[in-house]
Amino acid sequence: MSKIKVESKTLMLNLSSEVQIGSLKATLIAIVFSGEKGTDIDFSDIENITYNGVPISDWRKFRDMNKEFGIDYDKITEAEFNKIFTEEVVKNYIEGLK
Repeated sequence: MSKIKVESKTLMLNLSSEVQIGSLKATLIAIVFSGEKGTDIDFSDIENITYNGVPISDWRKFRDMNKEFGIDYDKITEAEFNKIFTEEVVKNYIEGLK
């Protein structure tokens, strides 16, 4: 019979946080890999998007239209993502799961 042994341990999580940026409300999703070599936190998706209470069904179209008016929602949502999903906060969250 073959023996199975653990070669490494990696935890993969999807974490989400609701944000409000002016009139825009959305849920930002992070994908987190945490293991022996450290923690990697990456933007995964944006969901449940509304603007002034109106659901946005096509984020790309909305984002591109606003870029024409000088509003870069990619930069804005990235900045919010980086404020929320810091390595310290994510590591504390993971510790709370143990």
